[in-house]
Amino acid sequence: MTRNELFDYAKQKGHQVIFTKLQESGALSVELDGTCYIALDPADAGAAELEHLAHELGHCEYAGFYSILTPMNTRGRIEYRARKWQYRKLVPLGELRQAIRGGLTAPWELADHFGVSEELLSRACQYYTDACGATFAQEAI
Repeated sequence: MTRNELFDYAKQKGHQVIFTKLQESGALSVELDGTCYIALDPADAGAAELEHLAHELGHCEYAGFYSILTPMNTRGRIEYRARKWQYRKLVPLGELRQAIRGGLTAPWELADHFGVSEELLSRACQYYTDACGATFAQEAI
């Protein structure tokens, strides 16, 4: 999904996105009275903004929020679900395979194609390999 598609998605779902200076992280989300609020740092742009927005939308869509009192193993599961949503929206497996078939094989080329960082692309590929059993060898695609 592109930046505009993510913002349209958030609007369609009734999620409120606000821009505010954040000290500790580039984004956060909370649910108040049934509405999901996503805060993004205006200093972020490009891939960072896209990745933060998709991750926080993952929290909103999976109703995955936690507090300081939440056990770490529960936090880990909540973060995993938000990252899974992020990967599936920003680097869909079918589109990733299609891009590789089309000749994009270098990590930087694929990251550029999807508008994400190489780090996120790598984590998405690892997720698809571990959780979905996907392979990315040219002959397997």
